[in-house]
Amino acid sequence: MKKKEPLKVIYRKFKKSGDIIAFFPTECGNGDPATCSSYMHIGQHGSADYAYLLRQTTLATKAEYGDLHNELKQIYSDCFLIPVKKATYNDYKQRSAAI
Repeated sequence: MKKKEPLKVIYRKFKKSGDIIAFFPTECGNGDPATCSSYMHIGQHGSADYAYLLRQTTLATKAEYGDLHNELKQIYSDCFLIPVKKATYNDYKQRSAAI
């Protein structure tokens, strides 16, 4: 059996709507290293401006992001999802290198 690749994910909640968004801080969004890949129940995969959306969201609790996490485990069945609280400079460097 092949070992699952680790994949960092940050779960945040929009202040106004309460919707949950998942950021993948090591995955490039749209060719700009300031963006990362993201996922929501509605709209699904997209590119996200991480710094901008940090101001629009708060950190989600396990209870709040549980359903989205379970959905992502099915989509990324070849990965081991690692929930983290924030992106690091190394995550930014990894996105930049992928461009």
